[in-house]
Amino acid sequence: MKIMKGKALFYSQGPDQGLDLYKAGYELYRKMGDSGGMARALNGMGVMYQKLGLNDSALSYYIHLATIADRIGYEQVLGMGYVNMGILYQYQDDFDKADYYLERSIELNEKYRPDLVALAYMNKGLIHYSKWENDSALLWYRAAMTIYQQQGNSKMLADLYNNLGN
Repeated sequence: MKIMKGKALFYSQGPDQGLDLYKAGYELYRKMGDSGGMARALNGMGVMYQKLGLNDSALSYYIHLATIADRIGYEQVLGMGYVNMGILYQYQDDFDKADYYLERSIELNEKYRPDLVALAYMNKGLIHYSKWENDSALLWYRAAMTIYQQQGNSKMLADLYNNLGN
């Protein structure tokens, strides 16, 4: 419950407000011994720190998430963590690591979360665009577009169109 409130506060009031609830959720899951809940909370904390520009902290939470999720075989959260790690490395212009984690996320998210597959595709497109590989970027953008259109995901389509317009 605190994780959902943390996400809601993030969207309405910013990452500072959401972070405290993610931390509280993590502590409750830890006390209950719920590793899956802990991993989800760690992902949320990583996202909040990333939004605050505290990339080293974000990476630390993503690594902790990946360690727990991998240990318990929680592929769905591991895929989410990997896509976030890939995006973080992309923002840092470490394209090799970004590509590595985005690829790993695609392998996992194809089973559970097509929206995260599309997000990884779009970010792979951004990597190629940043490297002046425009033809490759377009291929990745089109792959993302197909998924977003199938889902009727107007918000992400708008983001994708902005990337195409650059």
